[in-house]
Amino acid sequence: VGVCVQEYRGGQLIGTHYRDFQFNVITCSVTVVSAIQDQTQLCSGYTVNFHNLSVGGNSYFWNFGDNTTLADTSTQTNPTYVYPDTGRYQVTLIANPGKPCADTSVKTFYVYPYFNPNFTPPAGQCITNNSFTFNVTGNYANYTTFQWNFSSAASPSVANTSSVSGVNYSAAGQFPVSVIVTQQPCKDTLNGLVVVYPKPVADVALTSSVVCVNSPITFSINSNNTFTTALYNWEFSNGYTTTQSSPIISFSTAGVYSYSANIITTVFCADTIHIAAINSITVNPLPIANFGFLPTSTTIFDPQIYFYDSSYAAVQWFWDFGDGATSDWAYPEHIYDNYGNYTVTQVVTNQFGCKDTIKKIVKILPEFRFWIPNCFTPGNKDNLNDTFKPFVIGVEDYQFDIFNRWGEKIFSTNNIHTGWDGTFKDAPSPQDVYVWVITFKNVLSKRAEYHTGHVTLLK
Repeated sequence: VGVCVQEYRGGQLIGTHYRDFQFNVITCSVTVVSAIQDQTQLCSGYTVNFHNLSVGGNSYFWNFGDNTTLADTSTQTNPTYVYPDTGRYQVTLIANPGKPCADTSVKTFYVYPYFNPNFTPPAGQCITNNSFTFNVTGNYANYTTFQWNFSSAASPSVANTSSVSGVNYSAAGQFPVSVIVTQQPCKDTLNGLVVVYPKPVADVALTSSVVCVNSPITFSINSNNTFTTALYNWEFSNGYTTTQSSPIISFSTAGVYSYSANIITTVFCADTIHIAAINSITVNPLPIANFGFLPTSTTIFDPQIYFYDSSYAAVQWFWDFGDGATSDWAYPEHIYDNYGNYTVTQVVTNQFGCKDTIKKIVKILPEFRFWIPNCFTPGNKDNLNDTFKPFVIGVEDYQFDIFNRWGEKIFSTNNIHTGWDGTFKDAPSPQDVYVWVITFKNVLSKRAEYHTGHVTLLK
């Protein structure tokens, strides 16, 4: 038999000693302090998870204070115990039981019924004749109290039962709803949001109320409500009808038109909305594009074309000649650089800003010509015959080369408009006779041709 003695100095524990029956003093190597987590009020049902906060212990003995059984003990560090009923229980924890300097902690625990209330907001309703029912579900005792707050727009605005019916809102919108659920000493606050839909009001939006003939107009509904389910019936004064929600239509004849729309909503404030617009769409006429050109048939030898306007009601013109060139004249002329078929586009605009377009083909027929001089005089300062260049028309895959008497290539080009200026490596070439070679494909015969000859450079 012995006694454990704890020694304090300045209010702090500095050591623990054990005196045996012969009054020998044994100093404990580890200070043992037993403790249970401070959780005396439990609302999670009869099963309690105990948390050991002891210091210095390596073995434990629990007594859960259940007087209905002798099996309410455990040697686990953090045990779990299932109580038979709610009530007050005194729990004991001994750290290092049966050893010198053991320590004991005792706490009182209150076990309450399982508490887990839930609240799901009801589905939204229309402002007309709305009547909401609110319920708290889940797990709670029969002595639980409730404190509802439905917001100032509701009647009633507060209540104190688990189920409340006939709550009416005087305005449309989104309203916060809260209920404080108290199961002494347990408490929880549940929140939700109630939606009250306004009575539907709608009007029609148009992409444009003034358009040209055959220009599409998109009709859509602007509303204070979202018609997730609705029926539509559109009628237009040109006789067209549709049940689309956002129809796209065009008018083929100039004039002034009206329309009407019936919207039947089937959820969230079911109602029928009638919208009628009188003489609200103006459809302006189109101009008529047309043009001619002279000559109607020509070759690359005479590639200048004169265009004349024969459109109707045009005040502006735009021409695309098909080779990258354009004009905004009413009667333009254009010279083509190469033979081929060119798609000429005329776009005309009338006083209402309406446009019309027409396209026609201009054909420039190919021709073949090839001749070349036999001498030139670069650098003589008379600005005559300064460049040696052949004259070619109607060729493809063109190549023009110059060689000196030693066979060295001193000039080369594949551009039919580029000639030799008599220089080589940026220096004037001497007076001499030079060899030229020209190859190309004849566009008329479709044959490849090879030509060579001599040219005299004179100083």
